[in-house]
Amino acid sequence: DALPILREEEPAVLLQLAHDADHDVLAATLLVSLITKRFVILSGLSGSGKTRLGIAGGQWLGSERLKVVPVRPDWTSPDATLGYRDGLASVSANTEVWSVPEVLEFILQAIENPLLPYVLVLDEMNLAHVERYFAEMLSGIESGQAVVPNLVQVEGNWQRGEGVNAHPWPANLFLIGTVNVDETTYPFSPKVLDRANTIEFRVTSESLRATGSIKDVARATDLEARSLLHHARRETSLNGSENLQASLREVHAVLAKHGYEFGHRVFQEILRYRGFALETDVLVNDAQVLDLQ
Repeated sequence: DALPILREEEPAVLLQLAHDADHDVLAATLLVSLITKRFVILSGLSGSGKTRLGIAGGQWLGSERLKVVPVRPDWTSPDATLGYRDGLASVSANTEVWSVPEVLEFILQAIENPLLPYVLVLDEMNLAHVERYFAEMLSGIESGQAVVPNLVQVEGNWQRGEGVNAHPWPANLFLIGTVNVDETTYPFSPKVLDRANTIEFRVTSESLRATGSIKDVARATDLEARSLLHHARRETSLNGSENLQASLREVHAVLAKHGYEFGHRVFQEILRYRGFALETDVLVNDAQVLDLQ
């Protein structure tokens, strides 16, 4: 019961929780962020619970639709995520054969089952240069362009499928990236940070306590899992957002004086986030939304 339930039959209350306040805000923030946009970055020091939270979200939606992939320092191109045409295997098989890494295989599974959500956790995203292996995926999430190779498995080999050469990024695939910021990792460019909600983890002295083994999260029903997709695909209300819009313009004016202003995407997505956040019983006012965003 570590994560909230989305109730499709009660759209006026998007998330309903009854646990401790700090946990509720964190859980609600994660799910509202995923609904707002299907890419969330969890940032903080090692051992603060980032990966565990991503796994918990995937377990809640269904463990068979969760994939945790550790990013390797040698990921220097999209080959590590979206695969590549294997020339040697193609010659021996007398057909076009692809090398398919586990990330691409999981994406193809999500494409085959579009009615249920899938969760991909990229652990330690910045152990490699993110832009080198992630650029096509990031573009696909943002633009909806076809970036996923259309492949099918034939007699143990991955080959081009019939019809289109590539699929759009699946609308039912949610991506959670974990990030440690230290001397062993690479910084994120604004191109990446501008396209994700980032949740920063802090560990307070008071929060350190013996908890024993961490239990798996109780699984949601298929109806509850599908409701996540229902909310992620719908528009959100801008009613009553005038004060938040004015506050964002004030923040923009201050930042612009120093060359750090944000663009239309950030403005629009904060308003979208607000619409979903205020449908919960946890995130309840514009000040809280502005602080989190």
